[in-house]
Amino acid sequence: MVEGQDLNLRLSGYEGPQVGEPDGNAKKRSSRPPLLNRQIEEKGETPVRPHSACPMVDRTKVGPFQDHEGETMRNYSSGYVTKHGNTWRAVINWQEDGNQKRLVKNTGVRCYEDRTERGADKATRDNRGKSLAETVLRDWRNKLIAQDAAEQIVPASTLPVSDYVRDYICNKERSGTVKDVTTRGYRSHLRHLIGTDLGAKQMGDVGHEDITRWEQDLASDGMAPTILSHTHVFLKQVFARARKLGDISSNPFDLVEAPRRRGKPINALPPSEISRLRHSLDGLGSTPLATGASIALKTGMRVGEICALRWQDVDLESSVIHVSHALTRVRGHYELASPKTATSVRAIPFGGSLKEVLLLRGDAMRSECEELGADWSDGLFVIGPTTSRTWKSPQGLSR
Repeated sequence: MVEGQDLNLRLSGYEGPQVGEPDGNAKKRSSRPPLLNRQIEEKGETPVRPHSACPMVDRTKVGPFQDHEGETMRNYSSGYVTKHGNTWRAVINWQEDGNQKRLVKNTGVRCYEDRTERGADKATRDNRGKSLAETVLRDWRNKLIAQDAAEQIVPASTLPVSDYVRDYICNKERSGTVKDVTTRGYRSHLRHLIGTDLGAKQMGDVGHEDITRWEQDLASDGMAPTILSHTHVFLKQVFARARKLGDISSNPFDLVEAPRRRGKPINALPPSEISRLRHSLDGLGSTPLATGASIALKTGMRVGEICALRWQDVDLESSVIHVSHALTRVRGHYELASPKTATSVRAIPFGGSLKEVLLLRGDAMRSECEELGADWSDGLFVIGPTTSRTWKSPQGLSR
């Protein structure tokens, strides 16, 4: 090793004591280049992080600090500086295959010999230049980590389609821009990819014929046309995003028509059944079930919207219901949220028969409030229990 050289690295086995423990700052590589993450951040989304950060990703076969090929990134120690000749020398250790290794760098910062006063038992440490040398050490360590990460970056175009779609879903979850029910649908589409030729193919190598063959296989296996069409639309959306970010040069889904959906028969009650249902409801009075069924029958509102309906949403003078919320199932329980789409926020006019039902329900709830000594509030749910002042579960209404 040549003394005084600005950058002098030496790799060797190291049997002596280690000074400085790993501080855990070694970074896992992102599955996308830094440029791509910057583009995502500029668009207000969350950049892709290591796969293990997403709870839905199974990386049990990939240990910490590993990339897709299984190459392990070095977990560098914090390092230390020591005097060597007339300059401070930086030392960083790491483990490799069970052996301790070290890198050495001449910091170029001058050091001075320790002084021993006459009659003193110990030398007085002269630490001039040490602080600057430690700054050089930290900068050097950061560069080593960045260099290792850059060498292990996998271009997004080489990722398997299933991995790319998984990352897309993880980003959507972290961004908080989609509802839980939507991401559950995304995951169901992902399951149709896993274990297939298309799912294993690299993003940049996918052609329209691969998509056509994959969809034909799914159809042959009995997948319903509607589900197949929804999966096609979702994947086209993912590939469009990849094209916009520059991960692929073109979108192969542009050359493939979405599978046709079979027309669903309108699930409407015949007049005779409507008449029978109305007669049954008349005998139930102003109960939550009777009121909810009447609203559904006369407005076509969804069950989650009916259960989320509050008196402040009902304009009895104008005979209009304003739909602005719905109960959505999230991880096994219901939450009050805005409707899934903008078109679901709407105003629904209603006739005199429903107005009579709502007036009776309102009178019954006001009477309950008086009996309980509770104040009336327009924030009460129309078919919710007055005692708990919360909503009625859609499951309870549909039973």
